[in-house]
Parts: sequence; structure tokens; C-alpha cells
Amino acid sequence: MAGRKTEAENGPEGSTAHRVASSEELDHYIKVTNPSAWIVTLAALLLVGGVLIWAFAATVPVTIGTTGIAPIVDNPENAKVMCIVDKATADRIQGTGAKAYIEGVEAKSVQVNRTPLSASEVLNLLGSDFYANSIEINDWNYLAIIEPSEAPEHTDFEIRCMGFKAHLVPVSIVVLETRPINIVLGSSE
Repeated sequence: MAGRKTEAENGPEGSTAHRVASSEELDHYIKVTNPSAWIVTLAALLLVGGVLIWAFAATVPVTIGTTGIAPIVDNPENAKVMCIVDKATADRIQGTGAKAYIEGVEAKSVQVNRTPLSASEVLNLLGSDFYANSIEINDWNYLAIIEPSEAPEHTDFEIRCMGFKAHLVPVSIVVLETRPINIVLGSSE
């Protein structure tokens, strides 16, 4: 037996070519996976699969929050809300036909004036530097006119803009709808 090693010579692991003599010894070598581990693994795979399907199939809105100026009018059907936006936002609104929400209610339409307004023109429109703090003003700005589906609710707080009374209202403009995976990967298509 010069060429064969005994179990003691193979070390603590024993011989890999060792034959199993009985079924009790076989049970010692085979470890059965607990069913709860399979359930946890299956649940994790289902969760990852669901997230991947959602990331490629769903769409999420990319919105810009701003403050709108809602002039007080006698006839609610003539209500309009004006927003000051930057060039990139104006281009997105014109290119996509963006949706807008005034106080959470979807508006009928959004139009952008193609003629830019300087910061001083916007300040003249607002009539006060105090209100300009509520609105983000750039060197060049574009006036977005939003037609609400219903008249915005008025508060007791009124502002005076170039000869008319108005209310400041929260506006959300959806400039893009994209898939979640595009946001994760950093692309906007």
C-alpha cells in the first residue's frame, strides 16, 4: 500500500475518493437546503424582477415647481396664470406640449411667449422687488401662460402687478416623462 494514503494522511477533510459505506454516513455528507432559504431567495428574485420591469416599462414625470401669478378676474372662465421660466424650460414646454398643474389641478394648456423678458422687465411686471423673491428670475426669462381647467382658489393675500390685482399660486410644469432606468443611467430620452 505504498501508493495509497490513509484518511489520517489526507488531513481533516478526508479522502475525496472515499466511498460512503452506509446511508447514515451519506446523510452526514449531504446538507439539505432549508425551505425557508428557498422562499427568501425566490422573494428576492421576484422583487428584483419587479423593479427591473418597472424601471423599463413605467414612466415618471419630470416636473419643475414654480410660482404663478393668477390675476383676479370677474369671469372665472377668463382666468389665466402667468409663470416666469428660463430658456431651457421654455424650449421643453414648446417642444413637448407640457402639462401643468395649478394647486394640484391639471390645466387645459400651456403656451410660452417666444419673446424673452429681461430681469428688469419682469420686475416691472411684478411691480415690486418683494414679490420677485417668490419667483426665480434670470437674466432672460420667458412668460408661460397657463389656462387652468378651473379657476384657481384665491386667498386673502393679494399682490398688485402693473395695475392689476393677483394671487401667487403654486404651479408644477411637467417638462418630460421618462423611464426610471433613464434617470438612473443619467439620460433624458
